[in-house]
Amino acid sequence: MKLVVVLKMGGLSIPVKVHKARAIVSKMTGNSNFVSPSPTLEEVNAVIDEAEQSYVAARDAGKAETARMNEAVDRMEWMIRRLAFYVQTVARENTEIVYSAGLELKRSSKREIFLLEAKEGDMPGEVKLIRKSGGNRVAYLWQHAEDNGSEPVWIDSGVTNISSNTIVGLKSESPYLFRVTIVENNHQQPWSEGIRFIVK
Repeated sequence: MKLVVVLKMGGLSIPVKVHKARAIVSKMTGNSNFVSPSPTLEEVNAVIDEAEQSYVAARDAGKAETARMNEAVDRMEWMIRRLAFYVQTVARENTEIVYSAGLELKRSSKREIFLLEAKEGDMPGEVKLIRKSGGNRVAYLWQHAEDNGSEPVWIDSGVTNISSNTIVGLKSESPYLFRVTIVENNHQQPWSEGIRFIVK
């Protein structure tokens, strides 16, 4: 069964969220398992600093400062979710890699039904993907792989907060597989079944 990374940041106070985010970055810094984190650890540290500074500035302040604080904390959590997805992608089935990043795991047997559709893009080598009846979730994670008859080698195709994505730079007149999953309430659903589409 596929391992799923969870953050468990819901319900935590902002200082605790900041501390947890810093702990994750600290464990990933210099960790040979994570050669090129996406987002970079520098980018994540920047939004953590912003969230912490906004929290301090919002103490005994007005509504405007509180709103800025909430926006900064949301940005921090979004970046940490992206970082957790990167760790999960690198780790595959290796639990020790996940734990080395200071993250936790949850096994899920529940699979949401995905209705994924692929359409020709506006330019050659471009594909538009739509997850039907998806609505807006916390995050959609997309992947593609060349369909050459062997085991698919999945490549990250982006992270969106809407149920569609456009992938560019693919080989024209070539078959590809596409799949999607969602992250909601700090939990990633299993991947959809890959759909096959010939890129024009």
